[in-house]
Amino acid sequence: MRPILGEIFGKKLSAGQLPGAGSVANILDEGSWRDLTEIWRLGFETRLDESGNLQRYLILDLANSRSLDETPLLRIMMLNPRECSIPDATQVFGLTVDDISEMGWDRLSFRLYDVEDTDLDVLCAKITLQPQPKPGC
Repeated sequence: MRPILGEIFGKKLSAGQLPGAGSVANILDEGSWRDLTEIWRLGFETRLDESGNLQRYLILDLANSRSLDETPLLRIMMLNPRECSIPDATQVFGLTVDDISEMGWDRLSFRLYDVEDTDLDVLCAKITLQPQPKPGC
């Protein structure tokens, strides 16, 4: 698949290298999100940060395709998303994060994209991982 945002690549990061990875170790498979393929939620949200400033996030909640009822969701929070390509797909298959901070772009340090079948492709300032209980569970 061709990259949606062109030839923008940086240092590849594993899920285990991202902020919050320790809090989701029980969800990740040895630091990988290879089984987290089901998109449970994908949407924008505005929140207040610690300083009282409004911050925009793109929230991606992923479920484990092998244990949909048992495992909490993995929440990927992308701060100040820009140049977003959002799929209408319900799954991701090759989720990848690149550290693009060395490119020197203002408030853009990461690229999250799917190298397989979907058009998911986002540039953002920060990525944080969090556990997220499933609604109704």
